[in-house]
Amino acid sequence: MRAFLVIVIGFMTTVSVFAEDTPPVGGDHPAIARYRYREQKATVSGVVTDAQGQAVAGAKVYVFGYQRQSCPFPKVPSLELGRGTTDRVGAFSFESGTMADTNHQICVIAKGHGTKFVSIDPDRKTVDIGRIALPVEQLLRGKVVGLAGKPVDRVTIEVRCLIMDGFQIDWFGSPRPGERLRPLSATSAEDGKFELRGIPGDAIEIWIRIDDERFALYERGTQVGLRQKEGIISLKDDSKKSVEIQLSKPVYVSGIVTRKDSGAVLPKAWVGVTFSDIEVAADSHSASIWTQSDEKGRYRVRCGPWASRVHVYAFAPPGTPCPDWSAGPIEVPKGKAEIDLPVAMPVGILVRGKIVDEGTGRPVAGAGYVHILRREKPRTISGDDANRMYWANEYNYRYSADDGTFEQPVPAGESGVILVKAPNSSYVSQITSSGEIQFGKHLPWWSLVEGLAMVETKSDAKGLTLDIPLTRGATAQGTVVGPKGDVVLRGVVFTDTPLQTHSQQYYGGEQWGRPIKDGRFTVEGCDPSAPTELYFFDPEHQWGTTVRFDPKVQAGKPLKVALEPCGSARVRFLDPKNRPLTGPDSSMSVQASTALMLGFLASDPKPSAMVFPESLYYGFPARTLDPNRYAKLALEKDGTVVYPSLIPGAPYKWVTPNPKGMFQGPPRAIAVTVKPGGTTDLGDATIQMLGLPRGPGQ
Repeated sequence: MRAFLVIVIGFMTTVSVFAEDTPPVGGDHPAIARYRYREQKATVSGVVTDAQGQAVAGAKVYVFGYQRQSCPFPKVPSLELGRGTTDRVGAFSFESGTMADTNHQICVIAKGHGTKFVSIDPDRKTVDIGRIALPVEQLLRGKVVGLAGKPVDRVTIEVRCLIMDGFQIDWFGSPRPGERLRPLSATSAEDGKFELRGIPGDAIEIWIRIDDERFALYERGTQVGLRQKEGIISLKDDSKKSVEIQLSKPVYVSGIVTRKDSGAVLPKAWVGVTFSDIEVAADSHSASIWTQSDEKGRYRVRCGPWASRVHVYAFAPPGTPCPDWSAGPIEVPKGKAEIDLPVAMPVGILVRGKIVDEGTGRPVAGAGYVHILRREKPRTISGDDANRMYWANEYNYRYSADDGTFEQPVPAGESGVILVKAPNSSYVSQITSSGEIQFGKHLPWWSLVEGLAMVETKSDAKGLTLDIPLTRGATAQGTVVGPKGDVVLRGVVFTDTPLQTHSQQYYGGEQWGRPIKDGRFTVEGCDPSAPTELYFFDPEHQWGTTVRFDPKVQAGKPLKVALEPCGSARVRFLDPKNRPLTGPDSSMSVQASTALMLGFLASDPKPSAMVFPESLYYGFPARTLDPNRYAKLALEKDGTVVYPSLIPGAPYKWVTPNPKGMFQGPPRAIAVTVKPGGTTDLGDATIQMLGLPRGPGQ
């Protein structure tokens, strides 16, 4: 599996309430997430009302910049960028900071009302939200108990996540170590009771966090046994609106980080401690609790009785030629409150160089990079050591300094690849995969990067120097109108292959579009040496079109784009006995077995036996562009469904399971194009109902 990457460096803004100290900057290890701010400010304004349209005075309005949870590990927290308060007529206006490569949301909180989230565009200097109607409030009452069921006072209960009806997730994020503040919180009284207010009436689930030195950390984790269930409170049943939260006795994991060759201690090394039920130290970086070793190389982390195994990820301080490493996992002794897990890091060499703009030779600051070891046939290290380095390094991102320099520890005598993410969307992206890097052949888990360098070192090498170029792309921009010349106020435009995003790992369920706003669009990062197809879509009016952008002819010239009515596609679903299927098209069984995919390169399906067809392609399901319409689709009595919102001229592929069955080989795929206002017949699709789970938190 491949890594995720976000570029998040910079300076602290004065409006942040999370920490007074400055986060680490380029060159330091990103185990505590760093943020990438911009000098650009935005003036945010609007009016807050209640559900009946009456003005709400004194409401607190926050602007949060937050990263998707597929971002670098440990998770990047939400960050408050600005705040304001509504006046007597419910109006607010204040200046907010902005961040690069993140989503931005306004969060409105008012006493006696439910919390409201509104997504905003930080690229405008003036952001007028208009009227924000707060939902009705629901309360959550409960009690916090500790050992032997005794009430616990002075415990802060923080809301991490609100899951709304329809599986919309509003996420406050994960704080850096020592940070506690979130807008929605409550504190337990002497009898352990608390009352949590501000929860929207249409919330169906909340995730909470309790970080108290007296107890184990309490929050939902991933791949770590009990923590997958902790901290999740369902609000569907009225009886669950009064809950009891049971806290656990802490379990401490400690040890010393050393160099394996000399035994010298490594101060200021980053260590992530993970409790997990899996047998290897892999894919659990997101569950780690992070700390830094002291001057004697020691670390100590407060954990809990969460799983049967524990291991650590270890990353040496800058300038140390120790490749990223993992120790353990070891079995957790039952009932033991202290676990000793030393870390002896092997020694390799340092790869140094610069990340530069290919056209100008100028350094690129703030570019993220990660080393992926080719571990299938290690030459100088054992297979176990190769796996440990691979899995540890998978989510370990470093960032180029202001002068573009970088430093990456690697094992000597081995092969690998350094993948680079540009700090913004002005550079050309390229696609690779774990199969191509590891085995020289196509496999799933595509990655989107802007730079790539093969690393070959000799076993007696003392170091390696190389520069990694990034190609600056061309920009397509212009105006968009509807079929009758009216301005398209909202929509999306994208290309047939992913544009630069802050995520290295690309998943088929996401789309990489750029917004159409008030009839204008801008698409950066287009290949300057070849034409790029642009696909335009207005979901509200069901308009779309395909336009060819030739940078050699049209670069710098505004394009004038006219949309046409969208097309559709008809398919009939049958079971293995040729009987029509009925029910919602949105069921997981249908989605897992079939996909109408958009955004392909002109290539055949890649061999794999994975369940989800979209995992095999450089594309995303058509339903991601118009989820509201697709969620309402249902199979007719004869098994027929008509897929709407298809862009005329765009390259779709209709993907169905291998005729021999699921997991029996690559799925089938046929090319599909639709004409304006037309319906294309895709024929029959025979699928095996899978009965896979679906729902929030899964």
